[in-house]
Amino acid sequence: MAGIDMLKKRVAQGNNDLDAQELYEEKKYFYDEVFPLQKSEWFENPIDFVNENPLYGKIDLNKDYVFPKTIKMKDLDGVRAFDFVVDAFLDLQSFLAKHVEAGWLSADGPIARLTARKGYVELDEIFNWHYELHYFTFVGLYTKRPPGTGLSQGSVKDSIKNVSDFIKHFANYLKEAVNTVPLTKTAVGNRKLVSPLSTGLCIEIYDKDYDDDREKHMFMKDPNFNFYRIAARKYGFMVDRNVPWRLVADVSSEYMREYMRMANERDIIEIRKKDILEASEAALKSKFSDMPSIEEIMSGTVGLPDIVWNKEDVDAFRADVKAQLRQAKQHIKNMYSETWTTAMVVGPIDPEADITGKKICETLGKITRCKTRVMTLDAFFKEYYYVPYINDLSVLSMRLYQFYKSYMLQYPTIFVTKDGCTEEIELSDMSASEFQEKFGDKFWLKFYFDVRLAESKVHLSKKDYNKKIKKLFQLASMHDRRHSNSVTDFFKEKILDFERALMYINKETKEGHLDASKIYRKSSYATNMETQIALMMLNSTKILLSVTDLHVKKII
Repeated sequence: MAGIDMLKKRVAQGNNDLDAQELYEEKKYFYDEVFPLQKSEWFENPIDFVNENPLYGKIDLNKDYVFPKTIKMKDLDGVRAFDFVVDAFLDLQSFLAKHVEAGWLSADGPIARLTARKGYVELDEIFNWHYELHYFTFVGLYTKRPPGTGLSQGSVKDSIKNVSDFIKHFANYLKEAVNTVPLTKTAVGNRKLVSPLSTGLCIEIYDKDYDDDREKHMFMKDPNFNFYRIAARKYGFMVDRNVPWRLVADVSSEYMREYMRMANERDIIEIRKKDILEASEAALKSKFSDMPSIEEIMSGTVGLPDIVWNKEDVDAFRADVKAQLRQAKQHIKNMYSETWTTAMVVGPIDPEADITGKKICETLGKITRCKTRVMTLDAFFKEYYYVPYINDLSVLSMRLYQFYKSYMLQYPTIFVTKDGCTEEIELSDMSASEFQEKFGDKFWLKFYFDVRLAESKVHLSKKDYNKKIKKLFQLASMHDRRHSNSVTDFFKEKILDFERALMYINKETKEGHLDASKIYRKSSYATNMETQIALMMLNSTKILLSVTDLHVKKII
């Protein structure tokens, strides 16, 4: 904890400019002395993307690599993150601001201000860079090689006369290269060095170098740091051990999953609310032309104009609109029933109520927990992420066509020498539709399978390889046009066949050792008795976490 012992410690000095031995010693000091893992009733251990959990937010419960759906992002002063992450961050920001205004926390430093500095970063730029790197490496280096296949003269470049030659040599190049520098989006997302910011789950409140342990240590000496860690947990965040100014949404936290569920339902609730209020207002105005707005009536902030309507009529109208709103919310709740489950938590934002409108709560000792709805992890990954392998192959084929067109512009002709005579040959062009027709589904499935095997470093015997290719082609052609009721049904079935084939490739090239249950293990924070009391104190009392003491001081 950031108590008096931390103030006495020498400031960590680790950074990437040190030599290997110095860096090792400084990192050891940072992990052992500055930010050690420790069991505490107040703190959950921070998340460690570097040493323990690099794939958090990058794979789903099926162990598939996933990418965020950008449509689910929300902007916060130019910083983006998932909508529920921003919602939770704003509530945490407001919570800390109230304590600063009341004088319970220091008004100085990044924690007091809690301003979002960094958030979601897209991987498209990295993904495109990988493709471009492979193209320029192929053209600049690989094509200078001898062509092989029994030919002793010239180079690979001299043997490329058409798109078929280009694709053949590019495929041979990829088998050598992609185990070091991946090509497909699935494999690029697999890289442990990809920033956690790419998950959509992170917001950073400070902008300093990630390798600078001195900056990290000084941040942790902030007198608000202990409060920051506990308050972050209250709103479902974890602190990053290697970047302590980075807040990471804990998708296993029932507090954060309540934010998920609310954000996921928000748009449809707002639409239904708008429809009900507009319909009610239209009904009123059809009777009374000089009518205040529905919002004014519902809030009771205005009197009624010269109309013959007594207080009982107004109350009845207001009650009817409220009943419609409740019914709409219940309908939406039922409509989304497969996406949520219930949980008993301390201080929920949107608690469940019984038929009388009373919150459903239980008290055990000093702890009162109330019932709320939280999003399931399965639903979370389905709603907020997509699996890239479904689109990998279409992107791959399109890029290779574009590469060939670029290659033609660079090298429109080659010179071929035969029987002492040299002839200039022009590379043959091909339209996109001709390209698609020439290389069919089976060709690209085999091509993609070969690339993914190389990326995943999976080595198969010739017998096993042929067996899997046969299975792959069977999956891709399960449905026949003769057995379909219509052309539309046939194409739908063919799409399903193709997706089954891609799923098979993904399964055969997936890292079998990954264990999603360990990556997304449920935090003990939600059930720990002392921690629940801490949360209740945060909810209901004035508290001060002193940097000169390792204990929480309760101020009455």
